[in-house]
Amino acid sequence: MFSKLQESRRLDTAAIISTSDNGFFCRERGLSGERRLPCEESMRNNLLLRFARVICAGLRVDALVSSTDIAPSILEIARSNIGAQIQRASFLPLLAQGTARRGHRPSSLIENHGGDQPCPWGLDADCRAIRTGRHKLIYSVQYPVFDELCY
Repeated sequence: MFSKLQESRRLDTAAIISTSDNGFFCRERGLSGERRLPCEESMRNNLLLRFARVICAGLRVDALVSSTDIAPSILEIARSNIGAQIQRASFLPLLAQGTARRGHRPSSLIENHGGDQPCPWGLDADCRAIRTGRHKLIYSVQYPVFDELCY
């Protein structure tokens, strides 16, 4: 795709976005077959974006961005209206003029409702977590003894 865009001289006006599924735990933390628990392995994903008109090469953003920010960002890249039904914000302002500013959002909410678990052991795994740039607070609904504050 990259070479085709280069050949057609559209590379500098095209936006290329790549992200990944967070996959499943592979026995990390003694767990297997699960990805919805509020562990770093399931909360952090790669998000790569090439958009020469806005982003300086090699820019790295140290801000909380959620997967729900991708749709409004794509709409902004396409210069389309971001309707009221879109509840999140574009992350493009973080990338403008080569400055990786903090402050897109101070925190992100992670929720897991155990009723949709594919594994029987996960039926009691309801939890809520708040993630900031520095801390994570995990609240275990059924088992408060497992609540955790991470730095």
